[in-house]
Amino acid sequence: MRRSALLGWLASHIETELGGRRRLPAILSLGDQALIESLSGKRRSQIERLYRGFDVRLAREGARNAALRTLCKHENGFPAPLMEPADGPSMLYLKGERGHLDRMRSDPVVAVVAARWA
Repeated sequence: MRRSALLGWLASHIETELGGRRRLPAILSLGDQALIESLSGKRRSQIERLYRGFDVRLAREGARNAALRTLCKHENGFPAPLMEPADGPSMLYLKGERGHLDRMRSDPVVAVVAARWA
């Protein structure tokens, strides 16, 4: 969950990087510290402070309050194809019943990623 929060804090910096110099898989394959070091710019101390102070209990509570379930890549049931790429997600946020995720293995699917303005 901390990784997801970090990507949110760095979203504007990631968008700037995508504007010319880097591709998204190259950015997302970086570890957390490398992301902070290479992307946070003038906000580095603020981002580091947020990262160190991240409270997973509050994040889980926020997800529950939004009627979202979370599935970490280290938990049973995380889709194997999403574990393979270096830039794959470390956490899935799921809405709806568990059976939807199970059907992803056999049915065609569409994913909406980073739909901030949807």
